[in-house]
Amino acid sequence: MYSDLGRPALSNIDQPNARSPGRRSGTLARTMYEWTSGAAERLAAAIGADAAAYGLSDREIETLLDLARVAAHESGVKSNAPLICYLVGLAHGRNPDRELGDLTRAAIEGVTPPA
Repeated sequence: MYSDLGRPALSNIDQPNARSPGRRSGTLARTMYEWTSGAAERLAAAIGADAAAYGLSDREIETLLDLARVAAHESGVKSNAPLICYLVGLAHGRNPDRELGDLTRAAIEGVTPPA
């Protein structure tokens, strides 16, 4: 199975779990969902916005995790993962008509493993 980025999908994915986002297994998925939901609520409260506007779909979660994986592994610098996700988030926020998958592909196009 391949991700939106045209690379093998995350290897630690189990079958869908009704209580968790994406295809991640039980405890990991619940912890991830609870943590990101809490962060969305805190961010929304800090800027006076509706927390629902900051929710992530299962597909968005998988796309961003794949992007982080590719950035960390293919660039050879793990700290690139959160930075590229932030840049893609900025691009998506400023261009909401663009698909997240398209923006993630654009961000990593031409990324090659370090020599």
